[in-house]
Amino acid sequence: MNSLFKYTFLVVLLIIGSCNKIELPAEEMDEVVFNISADSDIGSLNMEAGMDNFVLFPEYFVDNQDVLTFVANFQKDDCQVNCEEKLVFKIRDKQQTIGGNTDIDNAIQVDFYNFEVPLEDTLFYDSLVPKMVLDLDASNSKTENSFENIYTWSFDNGLVTSFINEPNFNEIDLSNFSPNQPFNVQLDLATNGGQGCQSFQKQNLQFQNINKECSVSIQKDTSDTLTAILGSSTPPHLFFWNTNDTAQTIPINPGIDEYSVIYIDGNGCKSSAGITLGPGNEACSAQFSASFRMSNDTFPVMDIEPNFFEFSKVIIEYTTEDGTFYSSEKGAQNGSNLYFEVLSVEDYEDSQIGQKTKKLAIRFACQLFNEEGAFFEFSNGEGIIGMAYPN
Repeated sequence: MNSLFKYTFLVVLLIIGSCNKIELPAEEMDEVVFNISADSDIGSLNMEAGMDNFVLFPEYFVDNQDVLTFVANFQKDDCQVNCEEKLVFKIRDKQQTIGGNTDIDNAIQVDFYNFEVPLEDTLFYDSLVPKMVLDLDASNSKTENSFENIYTWSFDNGLVTSFINEPNFNEIDLSNFSPNQPFNVQLDLATNGGQGCQSFQKQNLQFQNINKECSVSIQKDTSDTLTAILGSSTPPHLFFWNTNDTAQTIPINPGIDEYSVIYIDGNGCKSSAGITLGPGNEACSAQFSASFRMSNDTFPVMDIEPNFFEFSKVIIEYTTEDGTFYSSEKGAQNGSNLYFEVLSVEDYEDSQIGQKTKKLAIRFACQLFNEEGAFFEFSNGEGIIGMAYPN
C-alpha cells in the first residue's frame, strides 16, 4: 500500500495556490500515516491516504480578517467514478496573522476546541416590556361542604375562563383594556359540580382611581335571612334587591330560590351579586378581590453581532458520494457528547516547496447539517491528519 500525501497551499484573497506530492522514504512506503474513522447515522466512515484513491491535502488560507485557517482535506485523486466524497477539518488560528506568519505551537495545541457555528455570531437575550396585569382572588368565597367548586370569570371584552377548585386567576394581561375606562369582572361560582348552590359577584374595576371601586357579595346569615356584605366602598350605601327590598339584610321568602342585589356607593360605583340557593336552602357566596400590578412581557430578541475572528474554532465538512454537502458550521452543536480534541501534535516533513506541516492525532463527535437543515451525527471519530502552515 503506497501512502499518498499531497500538500496544497491556498491563500484566499492573495490568490496564491500550489499542490505538490511528497515522496515518502522507501522504508515508509507501506505505512498509512493519515487516516480517519468514525461511526455515523448514515454508515461507518473509513478514509486512509493511499487507499481507494483517497489523498490528504494539508492546506491553509488567510481570510479578509487576517486570520489563518489550517485545513486537512481528505479527498479522492485520479478518480473515475464516485469521486465526490470528501472530508475536511478546519482549525482557526488563535490570533490575527501578523506579516503572514503564525505562532504554530500556540495556534494548534493539545486541547479541546469549540465548534464554529452560526449561533456564535448571534446574541440572544430577553427584552422586558412592562405591562399592567390583574390578579383575582376568590379564596374567600363561601363553599361549605362542596366537593367540587367551579369558578367562572367573565370580562367586558368577552373573555370567559373557568377553573375547577382553583379560586385564583392571576397575571391577566390588560393590554387590550383602555386605561381610562372602567370595566366589569364577574365571578360565577357553582358548588358540588354545578348541582348545588350558585352565586355570582360582579365588580366594576378602574385602573387609576381605586376610590371608585366597590364590591358586594351575598351571605346567608341564618336559615331565613340574607345580607349584602360590602368590600371596598364609600357611604352612603344603596341596595336594590330583585325582591324590591332596599335594606342591607332581607328575609328568605318561601318559594324563592334566586336572589340578587345591585349596590351603589357614595362615589357612584356600582357592583352586584346574586345567589341561587341549593337543595335545602344550601348557601354559597361568590367573593373575590382584585389587584392591579406591573409585570413584564418577555420577548426573545436575536441580534446579529458578527464575530469575524472565531479564534480557535473548528469546522468539520463532509461531502457524500452523491455530492450532498454537510457542515458542522450550519447548526448548533448541543450536548456534552459532541467534541473535538487534539490528542497530540508533531512536526512532519516539509513539502517539496518548503511548506511546514504538523501531524495531529484527533478524536471528535459532531452533528453535520445540509442546506435543508437535515443532519446526521459523527460519533467515535478518531485518526491522524496533517495541516500545513506558513514558514
